[in-house]
Amino acid sequence: DILSEAMNSTLINLNLTHAEMKKRRLYQNKDFRIALSHALDRAGMGYVAWQAAPLPRSRFFHERLAKQYTQYDPGKSNAILDGLGLAVRGADGFRTYPDGTPLAAEVLYPRIREETANAIMRAWRAVGINASIRLVSRAEILTITARNEHDIILTGGEGGKAVLSRPTFYFPSSLFSHYAVAWARWYKNPNAALAEVPPEAVQSQMRLYEELKSTSDRDAQAALMKKILDIAANQFYVIGIGSAGRGGALLSESFRNVPDPLFGSFSIASPAYSNPCLYFIENGDDSPYPVAGWLPEGN
Repeated sequence: DILSEAMNSTLINLNLTHAEMKKRRLYQNKDFRIALSHALDRAGMGYVAWQAAPLPRSRFFHERLAKQYTQYDPGKSNAILDGLGLAVRGADGFRTYPDGTPLAAEVLYPRIREETANAIMRAWRAVGINASIRLVSRAEILTITARNEHDIILTGGEGGKAVLSRPTFYFPSSLFSHYAVAWARWYKNPNAALAEVPPEAVQSQMRLYEELKSTSDRDAQAALMKKILDIAANQFYVIGIGSAGRGGALLSESFRNVPDPLFGSFSIASPAYSNPCLYFIENGDDSPYPVAGWLPEGN
């Protein structure tokens, strides 16, 4: 077994600090994100519905954050979108902005999330959102987000267990917080290029996290993180698809000294923590030799 630290298989990051003001205003509207979430048939996509939230085995598990807006309800999605002034559709059948201009969104995705990207596109098109998808490399994602040039990006979701050290998707705390790059830049350096002053709710999370980092008291840290997660639930920054669950790997019976389960986490560069240099292959007479070393002649 590979026990993943990720809290979500795929997160949908709408760019809340989009350079185009029309898209920024729409994406920052929480009801718009709620409508997009209700349009997704997570069970039909093969997932156990889950938002961007700590895992149940974490002491920071937050049920409201994990389960809100996960019900598949295209009727509710359509009603919310209509109520936002997006009821009018163009000749192509897709919704328009209140001023009559076409409403379109490009979803960027890495190869590993291609099937999910297609399912999201179909779901959103079914409720009148003209969504398109584009395959990009990891390097392209980093370049595009650094320039704040994206509409929507699909990513993995770290911070399922390592909540204190990886709050990336609970508030804009790093440049991997693709949903609010400009706010994250402000948090790191208010004078940085593209940095923008975030709303008060976001700033309050940042202050709480700075306070959290200043104490080693576990109870105090837990109380402060609970406040950060409460605000994250209220803000609903990103849309989650489903829990990451367990992974797996096939090992030969002669491949030894591999922990079971193996803890999978981006933050600790798995499997580095398990000392792969100590893995070994066992031959027939039970004499081990390192995987990375020279193998005996004939093997």
